[in-house]
Amino acid sequence: MDLFVTGGTGYLGRATIGALLNRRHAVRVLTRPTSQDRVPAGAAPVVGDALDSATFADALFTTTTLVHLVGTPHPGPSKAAEFEHVDLASIRSSVEAARRAQIAHLVYVSVAQPTPVMRAYVAARAKGEAAIVEARLTATMLRPWYVLGPDHWWPIALKPIYCSRSGCRRRERSPVEWASLRWRRWSPRSCKRWNIHLSRARFALSTFRRFAASGFLAMLRTKVWGMTDENRSPLIASKASPEPPEVEVVIEVPRGSFLKRGS
Repeated sequence: MDLFVTGGTGYLGRATIGALLNRRHAVRVLTRPTSQDRVPAGAAPVVGDALDSATFADALFTTTTLVHLVGTPHPGPSKAAEFEHVDLASIRSSVEAARRAQIAHLVYVSVAQPTPVMRAYVAARAKGEAAIVEARLTATMLRPWYVLGPDHWWPIALKPIYCSRSGCRRRERSPVEWASLRWRRWSPRSCKRWNIHLSRARFALSTFRRFAASGFLAMLRTKVWGMTDENRSPLIASKASPEPPEVEVVIEVPRGSFLKRGS
C-alpha cells in the first residue's frame, strides 16, 4: 500500500510511521527541508509545505492513501489562532491536493466533539471534516479524545471520569479505548450528562477517606497551613461532637379514640 503521511515528524506521526513500516507498507513523509533528519528510518522524505498543496500535490497518485496528522503541538485555549492557521489550513491544503489527484483514501485524525472546553480547537477540526465531506473524498475520520503513549500517559488519570454510556459496564476498556471515548451531551445542569459511574465516584470518596484516616490532612493543617486547635477555621468540624438538644415529644390523641386500660 502506498501511504503518504503529513505531520510525520511529530509525536503521533513517528509512532504511526513506525507501525506502518513494521507492517511492510511503503511510507512517504511530507517534511520541511529543515526536518528531513527527523523522518523515521525506512520512510522516504518528500520535501514540501503542508500549508501549500502545490508543493506536494504531484507526490499523490490514485493509489495513494493520505494520512493527515498535522496539528498544533500541545494544544491549549491560548492557541486559537494557531488552530486556524495550522490545523485548519493544513487539512484544507491536503484536501485540495487529494481532490486533484483523486487519491484512494484520506485518513484524518480529528478530535472528539462536541466538548465544553477547547471550543476553538474543536471548531477548527470540525471545519476540516466539513472540507473533506464537501470534496466528496473517500475518507476515514478519527475522533480521539486523548492520545496515549510513552511519556504521555497522564490522560489515564481521567479514566474514572470519562465513560461512554454504552458498553462501559459490560467490560473493562483498554487505555487506548478510554482515550478515544467521546463526550455525550453535556449540560452543567445535569451531572448525568457527564456519564459518571457511581462506583467510580465511591472509589474516589473511599480513597479520600483513607488519606484522611492516615493523618495526611492533619499533617497538612499543622505543617503546611500552620493551623492549630486554637486558630482552626470555623468551617472545619470540631472533633468534640456537640450535645444533642433536648426534644419535647407531644403525642396528640384524636378525640373519641378508644384506648385500652394500661396502654
